[in-house]
Amino acid sequence: MAKLIGYLITILGILGFALSFDKIKSAMPLALPAQLTPTILTIAGVVLIIIGIFLVTKSKSQIKTAAEVPIYHGKQIIGYRRN
Repeated sequence: MAKLIGYLITILGILGFALSFDKIKSAMPLALPAQLTPTILTIAGVVLIIIGIFLVTKSKSQIKTAAEVPIYHGKQIIGYRRN
């Protein structure tokens, strides 16, 4: 779940960073508040990108391992070994 949140935050950061450029801002019909200067959008975008990448890289993959592994003697199971 943390990876998904990390990816979403990274995408939001990339969008915020992209909106700091005048050509992209003029091409999109978004009305941003006057307080959001290109400098603030750039800083906020970079911070969101860093946080998102941190969440993606630090989240552990959820690979479940078997609690017990069978021990075979030929085709017959003779016992189980714990991992």
